[in-house]
Amino acid sequence: MLFILDSNGGEIGFFIKGKGNNICIVGKHDDNKEEALLGRNLRFFTLSHGKVSFSYTVEVFKGKCLAGVVFREREKMKIALVLYNKNVEKIIYFSSTGNLMLWQILKTDKGFLMAGGVKESNWDAFIVFLNRNFKVVWKNRLHFSEEYFYSVAVKGEKVFAVGRVKKGENWEALITVFSKEGKLLESYTLGEDYKDYLRYVKNLEGQLIAVGRSEDGSGNSDLLIYDFSRYYLYDLGEYDYGRSISAYGNGFIIAGETRFNGNNDGIFLILDKHLNPIRAYKIGWEGTDAVRFLDYPYFVGYTYSFSFSSDLLFGIFEEDFK
Repeated sequence: MLFILDSNGGEIGFFIKGKGNNICIVGKHDDNKEEALLGRNLRFFTLSHGKVSFSYTVEVFKGKCLAGVVFREREKMKIALVLYNKNVEKIIYFSSTGNLMLWQILKTDKGFLMAGGVKESNWDAFIVFLNRNFKVVWKNRLHFSEEYFYSVAVKGEKVFAVGRVKKGENWEALITVFSKEGKLLESYTLGEDYKDYLRYVKNLEGQLIAVGRSEDGSGNSDLLIYDFSRYYLYDLGEYDYGRSISAYGNGFIIAGETRFNGNNDGIFLILDKHLNPIRAYKIGWEGTDAVRFLDYPYFVGYTYSFSFSSDLLFGIFEEDFK
């Protein structure tokens, strides 16, 4: 099942979360001004705050949607959590002396984790734990060379955050481990000569798996998978990017992007429980198309194949997908 949202402007879906009777989708709408696009059960509205607004992350909370929104105000990037149903019900603002970027909010048993970056001179990765009343319990900010956190997961009494860190002119995938009180316990990197990213990490029934991409010197990249003991590289096309992973059958399914002969398509890669590839499906037409996130079975992304601007893609993945 596939839906395309087309309006007078451009729409991109960045993140989706489905639970019970709630399907929360976030992204951006661009019609001479970038606005955060917020949706619940395929009913959408925009949120305009400052000169630019967009949302990369959302959670389901108490039957409603909780989006992380980034906005630019007075030439400074700020973040907020926006609780909404049909309309905005509550906004919680967060401030810093530098620019802020929020890549993921994760609901836990006791509250919420936020992962992103803060910039004064260089970007520093940050992680914040909030209680259920959205009050800061602890926070930690790294001061390596230049780094981002893109995603966060919990396993047992530890918190795992992944992203990227700058090494010379290139980037390496960054892996960090924190205690439940927010103390940095361990940090290390994956990568060699060029650009490596870990874009998303998830606890899949006790097994932590992160996905991203590994780029070579020519600009091509392979899909990168890391299970916290070894890494795997899969070459599907000219440019492969794993953006999310979910449990699927007795194994897993990764969603992201691939490129064939310069044409960008969304990709679904099905793996067995040992992370061996079984089969792959792509979704795309004549233009640039991408799957930005999969919360199985729901996925979201965008397409440029049917208009001069981007249209939001929403679908339900099935192997007999039409």
